[in-house]
Amino acid sequence: MLDAAGAHLGGRALDLGLAGLELLTLLQRHPRGLNAEELAAELRGDRGSSATVRVLVHRVRKRLGPWIDAAPYRLTVPVDTDARHVEALLTRGAVRAAAHAYPGPLLPQSEAPGIVREREALDAWVRHAVISSDDPEALWAWVRTRSGQDDAPAWKRLLANVPYSDPRRSLAASRLLLLRAAYSSRP
Repeated sequence: MLDAAGAHLGGRALDLGLAGLELLTLLQRHPRGLNAEELAAELRGDRGSSATVRVLVHRVRKRLGPWIDAAPYRLTVPVDTDARHVEALLTRGAVRAAAHAYPGPLLPQSEAPGIVREREALDAWVRHAVISSDDPEALWAWVRTRSGQDDAPAWKRLLANVPYSDPRRSLAASRLLLLRAAYSSRP
């Protein structure tokens, strides 16, 4: 989920590039698989082509091995991801643990429509869970992420939920003032 996202197989790093990581992420998010046209749309929207998908899958298969099936394209082994871990924690109601486990947006450099949709959904879920929890530790973890650093309502909730003696209170107050000033100066 970080800018330095990567894939590992058997303890060794795989150099897949952004397109390869997008492919694996989308296949992991669609366990029943996607055909070439669907995958092309998820990767490139209207600009996607089935031929490009087939080339990409072939390239990733050379590095990954036999763990991608065709017709439809799908992963044949369970895959562990940061996103799934965070979602599992949120599903169990472990908001604080999820906030601490959430390193930031899913593949933030990706513009693939399927990735953007998944990234926005996960960000929204984490944000809503954290803000509605009123847990200062979860709020603190959220505002320290790329997604939460400019989240004025989250900083406001943090300010309201930490004791006066907590040093994070002054940071929350100053950050909230800066954000309010920035928002009020926008046209």
